[in-house]
Amino acid sequence: MAKQSQGGQHQQSGRGSGGGHHRGSEPISAPYNFVPLSSWVHIPKWGPQVSHDLPFENGCSGEIAYTLVAQSPLLVGGEQDKTGTPGEVRPFKTPGKDGCYAVPGSSLKGMIRAVVEVAGFGRMRMVDDARPSLRDIIGKHVANSYTAKVRDKIKTGFMRQRHDGGPEIVPCAMTRLDHRKLESALGVPSPIFRARTGVADKYQTWRKHCQNKKWDPSELKFSVQDNEAGSLGEGDLVGIPVFTGQISDSTKPKGKRRDFVFYDSRPEDTVAVDDAEWRDFLLIHGEEDGNRSMAWPGHWRHTYRAGGEVPVFYLQKFNKQVM
Repeated sequence: MAKQSQGGQHQQSGRGSGGGHHRGSEPISAPYNFVPLSSWVHIPKWGPQVSHDLPFENGCSGEIAYTLVAQSPLLVGGEQDKTGTPGEVRPFKTPGKDGCYAVPGSSLKGMIRAVVEVAGFGRMRMVDDARPSLRDIIGKHVANSYTAKVRDKIKTGFMRQRHDGGPEIVPCAMTRLDHRKLESALGVPSPIFRARTGVADKYQTWRKHCQNKKWDPSELKFSVQDNEAGSLGEGDLVGIPVFTGQISDSTKPKGKRRDFVFYDSRPEDTVAVDDAEWRDFLLIHGEEDGNRSMAWPGHWRHTYRAGGEVPVFYLQKFNKQVM
């Protein structure tokens, strides 16, 4: 599991990019103009006591009556059509056979809430300090930049819980695990892992083949040969097979055909992971989304919470870990 984070800035402009007119086109206004934030936030002492489940005895409630006028064509998206074209969204309609196009209450509620928070010197509840992440590291626009930043800097290790519950990393050595060599050692046809197979499914396939071969799926005997794992199942070293998502067909010329073996842990060099990096790790790897197709919620989170070790790739800079 790996992570690369980067900061970003938001620029806003009242005119189209380029600062000038293009032949046959007109400049357009930016769709958003944000209200400057106040340097003061009002947090009343009774704030934590407010709840929709338990309103104040002398509290006030009411309704807001409004008239919505569309100054330009307006069509709000509703449900996403998962059976048709990927990403196609159907317009929102009122319920019933003869439903008409409408603006959902949730859209209006969000706009009104945002205005009230600004007017009432409220804090921005929908903003946190999480950093945006870069997951597509093979795209033509980012591959070279990403590679330049991490080349010869990536370290490998096992992440585990400290006695106080926080994460730490035990550094280790790593070598590549070729799928063709693994298939040969297990006596299974190629490809051992089909394209678009997730981490959890790859480990399930591994356990099934180990059971047939009478191997222990929690480890792999091997020897290092030409910077790869060789003599699989009978070498003089013992490591942990580390499988990552199978993003392509390993039988194709440019397909992914190698995974990893982690071995030779160094507990004496254990390093702590600070709270900020840990929060970034959980956000980027789907802790909140809970998408089971991702490696963390679908496989490694259970191992970590059960007291096990999770293989990670990380960068270490000035004694600070960026996983």
